[in-house]
Amino acid sequence: MANAGHMSMNTWKMLAAMVGVLVVAMFAGGCASGPSYGKHEIEVCLSSELKGKAVEVDLIPVKNDADQADWQAQNVTNYFSTTDKKRSETDGRMELKFSSGDSACKTVTAGDPMWENKWKGARSIVVLANIPLAESWGGRPDDRRRKVVTLLRGTWENDKVRVEVGQSGVNITTPQKEPKS
Repeated sequence: MANAGHMSMNTWKMLAAMVGVLVVAMFAGGCASGPSYGKHEIEVCLSSELKGKAVEVDLIPVKNDADQADWQAQNVTNYFSTTDKKRSETDGRMELKFSSGDSACKTVTAGDPMWENKWKGARSIVVLANIPLAESWGGRPDDRRRKVVTLLRGTWENDKVRVEVGQSGVNITTPQKEPKS
């Protein structure tokens, strides 16, 4: 009978060790899962100098590094030209149009169906703006008519990211949080 009790103690020790290993594995797996991306409310507004002018702004979901590099190299002038097919062929593109009669800010809410339909899995949103008289900026990687809004959770001061389109380019006016060290 003493032998059976001893075996039971060994069984308990082995079970406790296995549970410990599982807990460590689950915790380590959770930490190694990588960055977390999410939906953000994105508000696009015109600066005072562009109000009343015709301005086109496209929001484009980016799901991987290769697509990010392509969009960073995209010639913005060509993109908005009528001869370039990239704009019409871009899946998930949301077009925002401002005009003399409609200069109000435009918002994509976190509940917008685009997030579940075309933008699901996006890591960032590329903002491209067709700003009047800025065509000479061309396709340089530093073209100020292009900005990338990261969807990495915890990046922005709040869940609403405000983008302002002005004569000098596209600017994100929502502050980013200080990185945790």
